[in-house]
Amino acid sequence: MRIPTLYLDTSVLGGYFDDEWKQPTQELWRQMKAGLWRFICSDVTTGEIEGAPGRVRNLFLATFPPETLIETTDEMQSLAAAYVAQGVVTAKYEDDARHVAACTVSAINLLVS
Repeated sequence: MRIPTLYLDTSVLGGYFDDEWKQPTQELWRQMKAGLWRFICSDVTTGEIEGAPGRVRNLFLATFPPETLIETTDEMQSLAAAYVAQGVVTAKYEDDARHVAACTVSAINLLVS
């Protein structure tokens, strides 16, 4: 049986330690460790995580080995730009458009944010 894939954006990593989101986020990790989900993210997350607190960066490194990272392609960049141009996402949240584009082009049906 194929394990469903979840694309996690950067906010989910922070939620792991945030009092408001800690319980459901840590449950998601427990489910992943139990084999219910496979986590994926992209180099967008890699860039965003650089300024995060150490414990968030450590969680990222422990959770996402290199084979789980999607590299942004020209097609993804173009789609993200189209999302912004069409007002689907504002320019202020361009990285969010890049996350959605990575999911779309990579045919990942579930994005957790």
